[in-house]
Amino acid sequence: MSSILPEMQTACLQCTSCGNQERVMVNDGGINEPNFCSNQECSQKNTYQIMYHRCEFTDRQLIKVQESPESIPQGETPKTINIYCHGSMVDFCKPGDRIKVTGVYRCLFIFYAICTK
Repeated sequence: MSSILPEMQTACLQCTSCGNQERVMVNDGGINEPNFCSNQECSQKNTYQIMYHRCEFTDRQLIKVQESPESIPQGETPKTINIYCHGSMVDFCKPGDRIKVTGVYRCLFIFYAICTK
């Protein structure tokens, strides 16, 4: 289990020129920062800065779930999957607990490129 980590849900951005504030939803860990200030009198380009103390966060925790030892054929290594818990499911179990998990399985593909001359 990882420690409890904050995960940004809504970002608060402030224009450094005029002080105009905008709230933007965070999608898949990315913030869609506006290119131009929405204040008609300002309209400066790329002047927004994140105000962390005004952003909204929820709790998140990584749990590594391993196959139970009784279900593994002798001599094989147990399989492990990573589960991200959010909100009320954070800090719900502790290492060594036996749990049943219901959720959405999302496959994460990581591509490593090797450059050679």
